[in-house]
Amino acid sequence: MPRTSGQDAIRILSQQHIIDHAYRIESSENHVLIPLSRKLSKKETTDLETKLGAIQQRDHVFPSRSRPYKTLRAALENKIPETLLASLPSSYDIIGDIAVLELSSKVSQYETVVADGIREVNRNVSVVLARKGSVSGPERLLPTRLIAGENRTITVHKEAVDSR
Repeated sequence: MPRTSGQDAIRILSQQHIIDHAYRIESSENHVLIPLSRKLSKKETTDLETKLGAIQQRDHVFPSRSRPYKTLRAALENKIPETLLASLPSSYDIIGDIAVLELSSKVSQYETVVADGIREVNRNVSVVLARKGSVSGPERLLPTRLIAGENRTITVHKEAVDSR
């Protein structure tokens, strides 16, 4: 597909549920390669060419799209001993692009692996911090220590406003 028609082609093929989302769309300077779930019929090819201009169907090996894990437990299943999976935190806080969690002493030796798992599950997380004590003072500050990512504790957090 010519690159100039790429966005329109993606929109049309998406509406028809023909794009194979298990693979990544690729592009070069002049062309866009779109992985299809099936071969287009002659009518579909003609319709696309009418709307977008000349297209080519050809065999191409597309890189697979990596599927992020849905849970921390799933991300760490074969990375830490199975006996420790139950000791993983059941929840953690994400503020902007910072995750803050409380680690049990059992899991602390695997803290960098746990942090990597959190970053796999939550692609927007850049910093993982561990609680180092309890909230204190009039500002209600939580002492933390860096486990993984950038060495910072400042982030931007936006809340959606319900305009009903």
